[in-house]
Amino acid sequence: MTITGRAVLPTATGLLTHPDEAGFRSLRASVDRALTALPPVDSFVLLASGDEALVHDASAVTLVEGEQPEVRAELHNDEHLLAALVARGQFPRVRDDFLVGPLGVLALLVSAVQPRACTMPVTVPRGAGIDALEAIAAGIVGAAEATERTVVIVAAGELAVQLDGEHGSEPQPAGFDAAAMTALEAGDAGAMAALGPTRAGDHGAAGWAPQTVMLAAGPNRGPFDRVEYLSLVRVGRAVAYDLPA
Repeated sequence: MTITGRAVLPTATGLLTHPDEAGFRSLRASVDRALTALPPVDSFVLLASGDEALVHDASAVTLVEGEQPEVRAELHNDEHLLAALVARGQFPRVRDDFLVGPLGVLALLVSAVQPRACTMPVTVPRGAGIDALEAIAAGIVGAAEATERTVVIVAAGELAVQLDGEHGSEPQPAGFDAAAMTALEAGDAGAMAALGPTRAGDHGAAGWAPQTVMLAAGPNRGPFDRVEYLSLVRVGRAVAYDLPA
């Protein structure tokens, strides 16, 4: 098998710790619609940005936000898929006691709807060029095909950051987000790749590299069925997913 689904989900911790607050309620509703539409899979490949390419081997995920109770879940690993991805992508494999951060949020979201599915968390270099990102995508596709697993790729959805005091430059973040959403809606990896890495880095768009890899891994899937955009806590956030066939 190869890639059977794809999604873009925000990684805001408030989705889990404050889902009923006014600011997060709409975002959580969008995320829940996307999660419901995901097809049953053997494994989720989760993509978030970082300093370097890494494949994370963790048996649990945890999230602690301020005074909120700890959110925790056990994770299932697919050793064969992990080994195939490490071999093809030439990523270092790191052992984590607990998966945390944006990858942790993605893992908690998908494991809540498909608790028996395995998770494969991958850090994508935020400053990588298109050739490196395409190589990561090819490694994911090759690993899925070699292991005959059904795989959905889920990429972090964060786009441009609006910093304090930047009111005079608001069109720039808005323009970046509009271009990114157009690329997502069309399923156009080339258009998304053209937005970085420099421009994406200037806007703090943490989802650019993961979304580029996701689109490059499914070039024949075409446009997304549903694409939504919300700005929350001064960050543009994308939600995108395909409807069940």
